[in-house]
Amino acid sequence: MPARMKTTLVDPRHLMRFDFGDAHPFKVYRLGLFYDLCAHYKLLERQDVAIVPLREATEAEAMRFHSQGYLEALPRQHGDVGSQPVRPRARHDRQPGLS
Repeated sequence: MPARMKTTLVDPRHLMRFDFGDAHPFKVYRLGLFYDLCAHYKLLERQDVAIVPLREATEAEAMRFHSQGYLEALPRQHGDVGSQPVRPRARHDRQPGLS
């Protein structure tokens, strides 16, 4: 019987403190709901699940999804994105996944 593969989940809790704006397609509250659901069903405690820390993508990794022009425009639009969040979330007192 082949060895069972591990499922890897990038720990999303740091990312869930940010809000990328209403126009951005990534809604962090959905990530919080997913994480809370996994925790509720104790999926995060399973031996075949590995949780790894969030890290910033390298430029080569970002280029797999974005054009060079887009990546060059980010610092002009948002400042140094690598050193600060896009926008801190301040909409709700309690966010899923932060309890």
